[in-house]
Amino acid sequence: MNHGKMIDVDTKNLQLNNLKDVSFLPKMIADFSSLEKLDLSDSDLRSSESVLALCQMIDDNDSLNSLVLRKCMLNARALNTLSDALRKSKNYNLRHLDITENPI
Repeated sequence: MNHGKMIDVDTKNLQLNNLKDVSFLPKMIADFSSLEKLDLSDSDLRSSESVLALCQMIDDNDSLNSLVLRKCMLNARALNTLSDALRKSKNYNLRHLDITENPI
């Protein structure tokens, strides 16, 4: 997925909106060792594969302190899986989780 923009891996904030497939997230986020904020607003995270990719990304990134999942079509089951991943995660820096405007 290349929209003609180069992304600096030293960036602290990354905004990837309107994604339909997030399976690439864990591998890509591993390259962003200093990422502090990730905004995935308006992305389709309904599938269990998407939620599992998101959970793996959370577990693999220990610098993330803000995760925005606004309007990502997350249901109760997806949020339960995400909640379990957050409890087990090695990321102790996450302080902000935005799950507003999801059908929960």
